[in-house]
Amino acid sequence: MEKWDDVPHTKTDDAAKALYDRCEGQEHKSYCDLKSIRSKDELLAFLRYDYKKVLLRARYVYIDRLIDPNTMELTGGELDHAYFEPIFLCFPNLEFIGRLLFTGEIEWYVDDPKTGKILRRMLKQMGNGYTAYAEDLVQWHRHALAHEMRPDGKWRYDLNTKESYNSPKWGDDGKLYLNIPHFMDSCLFKIEEVCEQLTGNGADVMLRQFQRYVEKRFSNTPRKRSKRCCLADRG
Repeated sequence: MEKWDDVPHTKTDDAAKALYDRCEGQEHKSYCDLKSIRSKDELLAFLRYDYKKVLLRARYVYIDRLIDPNTMELTGGELDHAYFEPIFLCFPNLEFIGRLLFTGEIEWYVDDPKTGKILRRMLKQMGNGYTAYAEDLVQWHRHALAHEMRPDGKWRYDLNTKESYNSPKWGDDGKLYLNIPHFMDSCLFKIEEVCEQLTGNGADVMLRQFQRYVEKRFSNTPRKRSKRCCLADRG
């Protein structure tokens, strides 16, 4: 983590950081109420200084504080390690970012969320093994993790970095290998891509995308749907 680039200083980021600093320690932060966000400064404060923090903290708890810098392998016993917990955070994270990016392209509704379709689109954007195995990653994890069950048996997780730090790939044992630190970092980069748009020429477009997301997410009017529709139809 210490090798990552610093957040670039821009007028928008300075305003977002100042907003975060003013609200730090408060029980209620106005910019964390999605329905109250009206400016790119507020949206950036939420994404970069609060939302992203969830993954950063998880990475620290499960990886950074336990890594031996010489071997790049985890120290501690089994109770120190975790596998499902980071992934529980990664998939919802990607879903939320996907709804911001694709809310004008993928027709989703609160009662017809198209979660699988959005996750597959996000994974394919991440490139390499995430693109190649997007379908498998979503199919094996989406419902299993939501119901706290083990995913399909054709997988292998790893929290260590060393030479294993890479995107998903099939192993010699016939299982799909998923390096959790790489997955978490890839999710963090997707958040930063949105943040960079908010500090650049794409700020107005991204703010409108977010406002469209909020309108859909908190709409009280369900979409009329066929009686034959079931969970399997929700993408």
